[in-house]
Amino acid sequence: METKYRTEAFFGSGIRDAVEVMAYEINTLGNTDILRTLGEGLLRDTATGKEMLSIAEQLTSDGEGAEDLFYIKDLCRTALKEIEAKAGVQVKYVLWLADYDDVLNKFWAWAFGIYDSSQPVPEPEEGEIEAYEIGPVILSSGDGDGGMLYGYSSLPQPL
Repeated sequence: METKYRTEAFFGSGIRDAVEVMAYEINTLGNTDILRTLGEGLLRDTATGKEMLSIAEQLTSDGEGAEDLFYIKDLCRTALKEIEAKAGVQVKYVLWLADYDDVLNKFWAWAFGIYDSSQPVPEPEEGEIEAYEIGPVILSSGDGDGGMLYGYSSLPQPL
């Protein structure tokens, strides 16, 4: 069992629904890695994968938000159905997880407005950085800061 970590202190909303999280990341935050990971990976030979790569290119080139939210949610639902058909995993929930050191030195520090590694970071108390088993499906291979978006068929619980 491989374990990774997360903290809710850094933008933890408690939302785990796969479609909601994916759509928010793509539409609101302009996250292209989910689109690229799926479009170049599991869904590379599908129309959905090609559409995801097209949207990623659009986001990269114009820096604007994605298509309308309803369209992005539908695209995410379709992608998840295709992932289930290809990988045999019905992804309902997602979590961003990272190695412990990345969570502590980046996400935990950022939650306190600390972006300079020379500044002291408050020690987390028990339960403020939680361990999770990684999910069976990778929906984003990296956020640039060590985090990966994992998909789960059942609601993940901290270990």
